[in-house]
Amino acid sequence: MSQKAADQARLRIVAVPAAIAPRIELIRIDRGLVRYPKRVYAARPFQNRLGDVRAALHNGHAKFGCFQPPGWPVLEKSQHDVMRLRDRIALITGAAQGIGAAIAEEFAKEGAIVYAIDRAAHVEQLAHRLQASGAKCVPVQLDLTDHSALKTCIDDVVASESGIDILVNNAAICYYEDLFDSSLEHWRETQAVNLEAQYAACKLVAPHMARRKWGRIVNIASTQAISTEPRVGAYAASKGAIVTFTKSLAIELAPHGINANAIAPGCIHTPMSVINGVDETTTELFQTWYVKARKIPLARPGEPSEIARVAVFLASDDASYVTGHTLVADGGLTITF
Repeated sequence: MSQKAADQARLRIVAVPAAIAPRIELIRIDRGLVRYPKRVYAARPFQNRLGDVRAALHNGHAKFGCFQPPGWPVLEKSQHDVMRLRDRIALITGAAQGIGAAIAEEFAKEGAIVYAIDRAAHVEQLAHRLQASGAKCVPVQLDLTDHSALKTCIDDVVASESGIDILVNNAAICYYEDLFDSSLEHWRETQAVNLEAQYAACKLVAPHMARRKWGRIVNIASTQAISTEPRVGAYAASKGAIVTFTKSLAIELAPHGINANAIAPGCIHTPMSVINGVDETTTELFQTWYVKARKIPLARPGEPSEIARVAVFLASDDASYVTGHTLVADGGLTITF
């Protein structure tokens, strides 16, 4: 069997008879231990039965992707076995489109019970699509600047689910205007949605996480917090504040078992990349400077799903030793400044 074929072989788990062991674990047998190329994955009981695995391999009872001693039934490894957010209760704001919708979809795939919050009515469409695939998703139409309504929403979720495990603060707006043409009204609205709503959500959700001694807060910032440009002053200010707020949260909430991190996306292909009716990622300037000249080393804008998978990592036990960090996902953009 070629290495490529071996890598594509399906991994199976052996169902160990209860009389032998109540649980099993996966182990890796490296080349040199047995006469098989590269890797062979096998299963064994917890009770030190590696010798049985070796014997089965040498006797021909094992092959790439499975280990099946005589009489042991084989169970296919399903997606259900590897879900990283299985049964976690997750609140995601700004979930109707773009990065928020992608996070909701990835969380649902990973087994989370998703509450998708957005002021736009089409958050219902996202929920229906996820529900049709068998996922658990509840749509909540809500204006996050209405802190009283936000509190009611969180209270209802806790009453229904007995707690909240994950909070993703994603909702954001941006006005593209220079200082001379900007207004205090737009400045305050930007801070209210992008920053104050994150504060309110964290304040309301954190006590419920603290009671469980486990929680994950993921705040969506931006590379505008690191290196900015003209005409986005209010947006950049809000995203910079999110980065420092997240650090403070991480220190304060660590004793309660809560990790707080941020993600700083770069140029991502979302509805927010459409400015004055034009998708900035398709303009000649973007294609010449960011793609062809590789101002973005990966030479392309990112996709919402690529940010969503980062959020899954930070919300899972895989990130158990990560807190107070802003993870930059920008295709290398900020390292070229």
